[in-house]
Amino acid sequence: QNMADTSVDVSDVITRFRQEVFIRNCNHENLRQLCDVFPGHRPIKLLRFLRSVDGHVDKAKQKYEKHLEWHKSNLPLDQAHLQNPLQQRYFIHHAKDKEGDPVLVYRGNRHETEATVHELQAAVIHTMSTCLERLTQHTLPNENHDHSLDKEFVTVILFCPKNTPFERAKLSQVAKVLSENFPEVVKQIFVFPCGFFTHALWGVGKFFVDEHTRKKVKFLDGGRKPPALKEYIDHEHIPKEFGGLADIDD
Repeated sequence: QNMADTSVDVSDVITRFRQEVFIRNCNHENLRQLCDVFPGHRPIKLLRFLRSVDGHVDKAKQKYEKHLEWHKSNLPLDQAHLQNPLQQRYFIHHAKDKEGDPVLVYRGNRHETEATVHELQAAVIHTMSTCLERLTQHTLPNENHDHSLDKEFVTVILFCPKNTPFERAKLSQVAKVLSENFPEVVKQIFVFPCGFFTHALWGVGKFFVDEHTRKKVKFLDGGRKPPALKEYIDHEHIPKEFGGLADIDD
């Protein structure tokens, strides 16, 4: 019994030590204040909320408290809302980019027009949460990986051909959920094919994302198989439908 108690105590000490190392190394003067407000919460997550409000502790505290309420009310996700998205696989976590960071892929041609906003939100939340959870699990033994997460690290591919069923109301609600609960996570967003429909969609969608996120959006020329995608993702990791070698649905 004593040995079991000791192992728990040691694990707690190690966790606290790793968090202290991270707080010191990230060199953000206000992070410690936020960590004191939310003891036991991962500093890397608190840092993202802090950065999303330009380092203001009070604003970060309010935003994180709202996130905790959202988390309590919405997670775990209603499996009924996940059934169609998981079957259609229109928003998935796939492979990695050239920096070793995860790539999330939205395929508008698989997204049925009947999908409700709850299903779309569930698909995005499930994919983003699963992605973050995998990264956390894979890095627990080594505190150095936390420093690689000390940045915006997710690449998103938005494949939006004509007739992609984006409605203004759905788009605004999903963008709001991401902005409020997954801040400072996405590093770049690739959108293609780039025709009139795509630009019209962006003409509406850009008003529902903050300026910082808008700057990350890159429109790629080349139709459904843009050559520029190879500059960011290795050929073997690009799905075949986008000109690569990967069987994304295997």
